[in-house]
Amino acid sequence: MPIKVINRSPKSGSYNFFQDVVLLGESFAPDSSNFITYQTDVTTPILRELNNNGISYTTVAQAKNQTTVRIIPINGISPVDQTTPNNDNYPLSRSVFLAVPNQTILAVKKFLELA
Repeated sequence: MPIKVINRSPKSGSYNFFQDVVLLGESFAPDSSNFITYQTDVTTPILRELNNNGISYTTVAQAKNQTTVRIIPINGISPVDQTTPNNDNYPLSRSVFLAVPNQTILAVKKFLELA
């Protein structure tokens, strides 16, 4: 069967990251029968559409506990097997930061501690 590419929404941070880092700023292929770009930022429908011949990309957090998909290692390194959260060994990773004013309410401080 031909491989079906399921692309995330242009509204997704993963879409922008993939385009910048993997495609080096180039455009994605145009939609066709084997290349589908979702218009909403969703994960579960994409996972369902993969079937036996699909490929896509997502964050590790969204895929690691799924039973219908397999995370593909790069250069023998799996992002799931890393023992530290910020391990730089996996070639596709990014840091996400939360920024707040120095003076903020207790609820925000507690959220930041949780995050």
